[in-house]
Amino acid sequence: KQNKYDAILCISYDRLSRGDKEDQGQIENVLKKHDTLIITPSKLYDLNSEEGETSAEIDGFISRMEFRRIKRRLEDGKHRSASLGINVSNKVPFGFTKDTETKKLIPYEPEAQYVRMMYSLCIEGYGTAIIASKLYNMGVKTRKGNVFTKKTVADIIKNEKYKGDQFYGRTKNKTKVKNFTYTENAHTGIVSKEDWKLANNMM
Repeated sequence: KQNKYDAILCISYDRLSRGDKEDQGQIENVLKKHDTLIITPSKLYDLNSEEGETSAEIDGFISRMEFRRIKRRLEDGKHRSASLGINVSNKVPFGFTKDTETKKLIPYEPEAQYVRMMYSLCIEGYGTAIIASKLYNMGVKTRKGNVFTKKTVADIIKNEKYKGDQFYGRTKNKTKVKNFTYTENAHTGIVSKEDWKLANNMM
């Protein structure tokens, strides 16, 4: 925007943006307005020429389609892995570790003992705030070194992974589920299915 550059260099046109069509359009508009060329090893794009603009539109469309295909393949692969009991999440839940060969979750006893305690206390009628307070008094902390809150305790009690099942496909807010994979007995659980159900009923 400050007119400092005559051109930008990228390995291919699809590397210009990793966002959606709107993001790509914003970048192209800035380059076009300030007469900045796009240079790749195989082609030069001048967005202020009819030929360059057409070429950019075609290559941009192709790159977006390819990005969608790659994204869909990766997502399909995660669902297949989840159906085999493999932990596809980037994070390993508190109380578990991941088997390096099978990629499945296995209980990690130094933490798992506190997970069982959370479920037991919940079944006995203690609320998540009181459970979190008991953990604090015992000096038990999360992997990141934070104190347990009523939310982190509630998240553990509601998580199906602690009974050995696996649910993959939730959105970030965990409310809209378009495509999901639920695998029973995906790995060794930390608590029994009966205790998981009792604790969640108490919740």
